[in-house]
Amino acid sequence: MGFDVADSFCAVGVRAVRIARRDTMSSVLSQAMPDRTRVHASDQPRGRNRGGQSRRPHADRRGVIRGLRASACRGVSMIPRPGSCANGSRWRFRFPDGELNADACERLRACAMEAVSGARGEPLRRSRHATTYRIRMDGGLSDSGADTVFLKVLDPPSGAAALLKWVWRGPVARHLVRIVAKLRQDGVEVPRVLMIGYDRASGRELVAFEGIAGRMVPYYMDRRSNTPSATRRAVLGALGREVARLHRLGYVHGDLTPYNVIVTSVSPPRFAFIDHERTRRRSLFAVNRHRMRNLVQLGRFDIRGLSRSDRVRVLVAYAGEMGIDRRRTLRTAARMLQARLARDRARNSGGSRDSACAMAGQGRVGGS
Repeated sequence: MGFDVADSFCAVGVRAVRIARRDTMSSVLSQAMPDRTRVHASDQPRGRNRGGQSRRPHADRRGVIRGLRASACRGVSMIPRPGSCANGSRWRFRFPDGELNADACERLRACAMEAVSGARGEPLRRSRHATTYRIRMDGGLSDSGADTVFLKVLDPPSGAAALLKWVWRGPVARHLVRIVAKLRQDGVEVPRVLMIGYDRASGRELVAFEGIAGRMVPYYMDRRSNTPSATRRAVLGALGREVARLHRLGYVHGDLTPYNVIVTSVSPPRFAFIDHERTRRRSLFAVNRHRMRNLVQLGRFDIRGLSRSDRVRVLVAYAGEMGIDRRRTLRTAARMLQARLARDRARNSGGSRDSACAMAGQGRVGGS
């Protein structure tokens, strides 16, 4: 009938990820697996089996996924441009900030390759999908003034749902460059993206951020920090208003925990938001639910010194800045928080930072 399965499959991929060039499945697999070992002795490019029928090369499921990633990333300009550099191997790097000189680019790239190869030692933080390193740059990055750089190595998506989401949204590094540029343009303090990298073979990504001077919000809530009560109340009220300003601009943070908010100044309180892999700009679809989810993320952690009244203070300041009903905001946040904490209890029986005390205290917010 003249129907080509490879071309038909590729047309669907082109329509989904908007690839400029058409590639057949065989070319995708050949690029993804250049040194693929034979599965059977008769597995040859044009071999014939005993029945006289042609036998096509076999491809395992991982090879298909790697081929899809490589094909999707052709629409992403990760090839070195002026101001970019490559290490001559699988990794390709870009420096979107544009303020680093050649020496700083080379030093930062060398540190990144040490982290990827495991030569940087123990990471600062390790999660299911990423590994974060803190790198001290001797002498600083001369043109930007940054002496501390945070390097995050992102693992490729696993599973069909995560892969489809990755193909639809594109690489995380590209999204970070765009969303950080928009946030900075709108006056939100966020760390600059100094370098991004992508490994076409494994699908891993790499992002280097500029360090921000300041402390996380939990530090000012801890009794051991000897923070005065007036300062604590001022920081919490300003935090609620700053989150409201972020939402009024149309942004919803992907993981707005107290550990992703940096207090850069105490008088007057000023904040910087970090960890924007899942930050999105939302205007219509379920925007109120996503905003309330940010408030739940702020209140679900058990922080020493952070009382129930302090959590309510953040919500009241947020509602006042947004111009919405305060009691309704408290009831909705308490209901969503109870559902979230119930899932946390089912997943881990009291072994995390979400203690039973915080659960009980937050569960009574709706009645106040």
